Amino acid sequence: MLKPNILFFTVSLIILFFTSCKKYSLDIEDWSPNVVSPIINSTITIADLIPERGTTEYDENNLIHLAFRNDSIFTLPSELIQNITGINIDTVITIENLIFESTDNPLVESLINASGIQIPFPPTQQIPGFIFNLLNQDLIEPFSFQFEEFSDAIFSSGQLDISIKNNLPLQINNLLIKIIPTQGIEWELNISNLSQNDIYEYSIDLTGIEIESTNSIQLVVELLEIENVGSDFVEITPNTGFEINISVNNVGFDNINLPLGGDTVDVDLALFEDFDSGLILEEPRFTIKVFNPFNLQGNISGLLYAYSTNDIQESLIVDLNVSPFSSSSNTYYEDDIGGIIALPPQILEYQASANMSFNSEQIIEDESLLLGVDIDFPLSVNAANLSLKDTIIFDDIDNNIERIQSINLHYNFINGFPLGTEFNLILHDSIFPEINIDTLKFNNFSNSEINIIPPAIVDQVGEVISPVTSSGILTLTDEEISNLVYSNKMIIDINLSSSNFQDQDQFVKIYSFYECILKLGMETKLNFN
Repeated sequence: MLKPNILFFTVSLIILFFTSCKKYSLDIEDWSPNVVSPIINSTITIADLIPERGTTEYDENNLIHLAFRNDSIFTLPSELIQNITGINIDTVITIENLIFESTDNPLVESLINASGIQIPFPPTQQIPGFIFNLLNQDLIEPFSFQFEEFSDAIFSSGQLDISIKNNLPLQINNLLIKIIPTQGIEWELNISNLSQNDIYEYSIDLTGIEIESTNSIQLVVELLEIENVGSDFVEITPNTGFEINISVNNVGFDNINLPLGGDTVDVDLALFEDFDSGLILEEPRFTIKVFNPFNLQGNISGLLYAYSTNDIQESLIVDLNVSPFSSSSNTYYEDDIGGIIALPPQILEYQASANMSFNSEQIIEDESLLLGVDIDFPLSVNAANLSLKDTIIFDDIDNNIERIQSINLHYNFINGFPLGTEFNLILHDSIFPEINIDTLKFNNFSNSEINIIPPAIVDQVGEVISPVTSSGILTLTDEEISNLVYSNKMIIDINLSSSNFQDQDQFVKIYSFYECILKLGMETKLNFN
């Protein structure tokens, strides 16, 4: 808040009496003296109007920037990559589950009832051996395991390791399992004479295998033949069955597609709220960046949507190359983001995916790949319409309003801003500060046919080299006089614009130390009648 130098002059009437026995009277009819008093002498800087806070920054030269910086709008942790490369699935197929799932078959149900099998299984029980003849491939539904973290990929290395353990009290004579990683490819496992508690192990090379949009590897039991013991009784437990373990190890990927999802970010470029329209910046920059602590390489692409407070939308296609163990970025300029600046943006929404190549052995624990955004709009402007305000507190004007015949406000404005300037005085009462008593509009300037004080003179790079002085007079109406007398707070409403630039191609820089000086004097004509 600026502190004005407020001085008020009072009128003194000195009546002289001359030495005599006679009394002399002074005729003051139609006596209307003018009283002149300065009420504002204020220096206003750009820093007063645009303080450095929030998303408003000053650089080392005090050039003002609108900036939003977030290094991690998306995080890809090492745990997620390890989940992709360290798949391990244990599947237990038990007799109890197979029987329970087959009870809707009338034949199976009748045989179970006839054999006296208890469901659910107790810790141990004896069942007739012929029940095992009911177990076949038709009772075992195909199952698959999903790669939830990506949509498709090509393996550059790795193997699919399979182990099958026979937990039956009988020998598995024949077991045929088909593995289908993608359409058109089938691997067959032919297992014979797998005795009780024996383990069968097999590895499949995944190099060159493409996991397509189905995003899964399917296992199908085509044949299951178990040793026939006739009517002999066999002891079983709830765990009786066989185990299938599947793991993917030593994985490397070419062209793995990772969805990076989508989210919204509040950019909170608060100063944009003060720009009414028409903002054109010289060097706006919108940067997408990535920090990659892994041996990953590839590309990140997506769409970035920007929304105004009125939900008007602009979009930007983003594309960024990613190199191993490095930080990289891609910067977009006016040609790409002009529409976003014009909104101006309040909310960003992104949708992105990554196409990567990497090896699981080179993933560093407790690290994360970070996707960030850096918005930097230096205030070097060609077109702008910026509304700003500053507050001045002054003492009540001690005048009898009934004696005020007229008030003229004389102003002298030294404009050190590189933009054309309009200013009004908004009058408030301190008792009810939320109420706008009146607005005094300085419309008649002596130095211009339009109501804009000319900007300061700038050099070729748009920096101020000389201020410009303007002056004028505002004659108040009776209502405005009353409102001025009964107020004790003024808000200086300043509008900066480029509407009267002499060079339409000129860009001017807005530094925090630029200043203007407003001197406002009040000429009051009093009537003592």
